[in-house]
Amino acid sequence: MEQRSTFVTVVAWIFIVFSSLFLLEAIMFMVMPVEKLSALMQPAQALKPGDTLYLTFMHGFFLVFAALSAWVLLSSIGLVLRKGWARISFMVILIFNLFFCALYLIVGVFGLVSMPGPGPLSEPTGFARSMMVFMTVGSAVFGGLYGFIFYKLGTAKIKREFLPPPKQG
Repeated sequence: MEQRSTFVTVVAWIFIVFSSLFLLEAIMFMVMPVEKLSALMQPAQALKPGDTLYLTFMHGFFLVFAALSAWVLLSSIGLVLRKGWARISFMVILIFNLFFCALYLIVGVFGLVSMPGPGPLSEPTGFARSMMVFMTVGSAVFGGLYGFIFYKLGTAKIKREFLPPPKQG
C-alpha cells in the first residue's frame, strides 16, 4: 500500500475547520432575528416587520452560504477518507474559487487603474485605493494557492491515492 500524502491530509483538515466555522456562522445568521439585530445597530433605521423582501433575501443568502459550506465540508471529509468523488468535487470547488479570484483580480486592477492620479488624496480615495490593493493582492495570492492545490490534486501520485483498493480473490 502506498503512503498517503501529507499534502492532501493537511489541505483537507484546513478546509474542514474553515468550512465548519462558515457553516456554523451561516446557520447562526439564518436563525438570528435580523430585524432585532438591526434595531440594536442602527435604531433610527431599524428594520420593520414589513421589510420582508430584505429579510427574505438575507435568509436566502445565508441558506446558499450554508449549502456551499456544507458542500466544501463534505468534500473535505471525503478527501481525508480518500474517496474518489471527493477529489473531483473538491477540484470543482477550486475551479469556482479560481473564477472568483480572477474576477476580483480584474476588478481590483481596473479599480486601481481608474482611480484618480497623483495629487492631494482625500481620505475616502486613500481608503478606496488601499481596499483595491488589498483585493488585488489577496485575490492573486489565493488564486495562486487554489491553482497550486488544483494542480497537486491532479497529479498522478495523488490520483493513485484515490483509486479503490484492488479486489483480492
